[in-house]
Amino acid sequence: MAGEGFSKHASISLRENRSLMRKKRMFKKERVFLNQKSHDIKTHVNQISTKKASKYQLSKIREKIVDEQRKETMILFVIGLLCFLFTWLIVSNALEFQEERVNTGKTAGKAQISEEKQRKCLYYISSGDEWFGSKKYYNAAFQYRLALKIFPSDTVALKRLVMAYDLNCSINLRNCGKSKEVLASFQSL
Repeated sequence: MAGEGFSKHASISLRENRSLMRKKRMFKKERVFLNQKSHDIKTHVNQISTKKASKYQLSKIREKIVDEQRKETMILFVIGLLCFLFTWLIVSNALEFQEERVNTGKTAGKAQISEEKQRKCLYYISSGDEWFGSKKYYNAAFQYRLALKIFPSDTVALKRLVMAYDLNCSINLRNCGKSKEVLASFQSL
């Protein structure tokens, strides 16, 4: 019959084209286990024979493990120390920047505020913070009001004054409407 050569060449071409195509798997399939004979596979009866390590070898292994643990601990300590120093550096720079901002004034273009006024204002705010920390909210509010007399647009002193009035109202039931009055007067500025 005719055409036998054609079908043979067609099947060879298809096989070769298939080998040129991209493989679906990146790695070859492991098929070695299919070729193993039953006597090659170890059973639980024929266990693998192992040598016992001497005391000297065990001590060397132990020393090696301890040395590796020390190295890992030292590396972790150094990394932790670097993280702490980096965090401390960032926080200290942020605080210095904030102090510079307070010292140079909060708005650009305004005349420089005297250092004496700034020191007084910071003193009143820190004194108010001490009273606030000891839960003497009325005294803290008084100190914050003094700071606001020096710098009426100081938002830090205003925020702390409102907090002092609110806590004084909730704990001592005094000056309950003062925080709203202060906020309203600040918004009118």
